[in-house]
Amino acid sequence: YYAGLGVRMQMYQGDPVWHGRDYDRFMEGMWQLKYRCTRILVASLGQQNGSILATILLGSKEVLDGEMKTLYQLSGISHILAISGLHISLVGMGIYNFARRIGLPLWLAALIGILGVIWFGIFTDAGASAYRAAGMFVIRMLGTVLRRNYDMLTSLGVLLVLMVILNPLCLYQTGVLLSFGAILGIGCIYPLLLGDERYREGMAKIVYKFRQGIKKSLILSFSVMVVTFPVMSLTFYEIAPYSLVLNLLILPFLPCLFVLGILLIVVWRWEIGTIFCALTDLVLNGYTWLAKLSLRLPGSRLIVGGTHTY
Repeated sequence: YYAGLGVRMQMYQGDPVWHGRDYDRFMEGMWQLKYRCTRILVASLGQQNGSILATILLGSKEVLDGEMKTLYQLSGISHILAISGLHISLVGMGIYNFARRIGLPLWLAALIGILGVIWFGIFTDAGASAYRAAGMFVIRMLGTVLRRNYDMLTSLGVLLVLMVILNPLCLYQTGVLLSFGAILGIGCIYPLLLGDERYREGMAKIVYKFRQGIKKSLILSFSVMVVTFPVMSLTFYEIAPYSLVLNLLILPFLPCLFVLGILLIVVWRWEIGTIFCALTDLVLNGYTWLAKLSLRLPGSRLIVGGTHTY
């Protein structure tokens, strides 16, 4: 397990024999900035909601409230607590689109987006899922600059090969299996289940778009679930069936939560910061209420057990 994470040794009761004054000023600055942002969020929102938002936005898992972590895990929405592909997409595409809107050339906007994604990964100390998403974003930007079509499954395969070359044991990491499995579900199963989209004459376009949006969201979540549930069953020995619907309710608000967190860090000393605090509390309290509600429903946790070989 630790070798898959890149840890090669463990030391017990070590005594320092030499102390130097040299250190990586860039990494130290990143840690200091992350620490200050985490303190701002916790001080503004309280320990419970502040720790959740700090974990979602900054990857500060060390401050996460243990009770809330368990609640999110049991209800099947703990994936939002990890820096994942959604975070990378929001940061990368947000920077790229902003750079294009202000008139920067295509290649420069793509470069700034790539650098922003790399910086965000270092800043949040992201894991395998974020590395996968960052690598796919880089390939997508390169394709945009070179005027080439982007193929998601090809990009996914390239990233998998690179990660295996760097560390073959990464294939045993649950985060890697879930991250790559989710994209496989989207790329392989989702198109098959979606089928042919046809607009029926006489149907209002607003109603059609609404129905198609609900249909696509359900099929997308189910496609991801088909691949990830077996991995979760083999790893955690239980699954949360209602997470399919629960994720449909919480994921649309995640970008809003992301933006609110950034604004709160910037303006926390101003009066307007109270408005952002109230909105953020509303979203996070809604997450908590939905998670608790899902666990009260019958069959909210399916214990599938596990097999051990000794």
